[in-house]
Amino acid sequence: MGSGDTMIMSSDSDSESSDTDDGVTIRSKRKKKKKIRRIIDDAELGEETKRKIAIEKERQERLKSLKIQFSDKSKMINSASCSGNLHEGASVEVLGDATTGYIVNVVREKGEEAVRIPPGISSKLKAHQSIGKAKSGDKGLGCILAHMMGLGKTFQVIAFLYTAMRSVDLGLRTVLIVTPVNVLHNWRKEFMKWTPSEVKPLRVFMLEDVSRERRAELLAKWRAKGGVFLIGYSAFRNLSFGKNVKEPKLAREICTALQDGPDILVCDEAHMIKNTRADTTQALKLVKCQRRIALTGSPLQNNLMEYYCMVDFVREGFLGSSHEFRNRFQNPIENGQHTNSMVDDVKIMNQRSHILYEQLKGFVQRMDMSVVKKDLPPKTVFVVAVKLSPLQRKLYKRFLDVHGFTNGRESNEKMRKSFFAGYQALAQVCR
Repeated sequence: MGSGDTMIMSSDSDSESSDTDDGVTIRSKRKKKKKIRRIIDDAELGEETKRKIAIEKERQERLKSLKIQFSDKSKMINSASCSGNLHEGASVEVLGDATTGYIVNVVREKGEEAVRIPPGISSKLKAHQSIGKAKSGDKGLGCILAHMMGLGKTFQVIAFLYTAMRSVDLGLRTVLIVTPVNVLHNWRKEFMKWTPSEVKPLRVFMLEDVSRERRAELLAKWRAKGGVFLIGYSAFRNLSFGKNVKEPKLAREICTALQDGPDILVCDEAHMIKNTRADTTQALKLVKCQRRIALTGSPLQNNLMEYYCMVDFVREGFLGSSHEFRNRFQNPIENGQHTNSMVDDVKIMNQRSHILYEQLKGFVQRMDMSVVKKDLPPKTVFVVAVKLSPLQRKLYKRFLDVHGFTNGRESNEKMRKSFFAGYQALAQVCR
């Protein structure tokens, strides 16, 4: 999945939303650089890695070719056409309108039928939430939607699911959404809220709806009738490995349903997939689905191995083994961030960051609040001064005396070490 015929179609705002030009946030480190090994050439990569890279390259070239063919038939619509709340200048390449439903597969093969988003959803989509069709021939491909919190990732996924499962026959019947337990009910509310009237509603099942004894029955019903199944990370991990299920036969049935049941796997708060050896990651990778979609609101930065784990989940093997990734990207990128890094180290860091961004931009989409900046009212800051109570003043003065702020005894080093402890103490005094 990526742009065009994939789940996410980039808007003009996409390039402005990444933290750096190359989509990899670099922060300076205090540690001294290490001597790293020679960066292996692409020709030295494993055969499976080269095959995955070739598939993505061919897909991107196919999309580019089709886009040129359809460019004269497509029209650019501005924010007013897609939604009354879109920011000025944000545009996406679409055909159709909100009344009949936007066509998502503008870039399509000759003779391929147009796929429309249900009108009830089209009228509410913003430009940065534009979706594209997941082609049946692109099985096994996944994507990462790395939008900041508040940009409507949940609604965007719901729009995609209704389009892919109701507006066109792609053979996609079942969806498994794994999410933190505290937002399970929010997902169900969102499905109820955004149900379009033009198509049959998607059935939504939730593990918490039944007792432990009826879990296998609920999963079997979901597989038979199709729809969306909501489950928390811990429950998914435990049930995938047969934990907390007394009967072995029942444990196998549940495990089989979770691993073989879904056509699409959606992982909310996917930054939790940050260790390839963790039980949760291992359980998720056992799911034999056609597509994997990872949602994260956190910036993809700082820890490149956590970034690798998330990418490897949606496109297993695309970045090679963890050893190959460290050699090709992590080590040279981190080696250019130290206080004693040379000019050549920084140059190599920038080159490797750019190469990594270019390889991933087809299926990793990052956006921040700048895409809706003009939709929001001007920021107003209110500063309200509140006098301390007599008890608070007494405690505050006592804090200053104990830590030596009143007589100048406090050293800079000691102050730095006790900063957070002091902050927490003052937060208790002044709240």
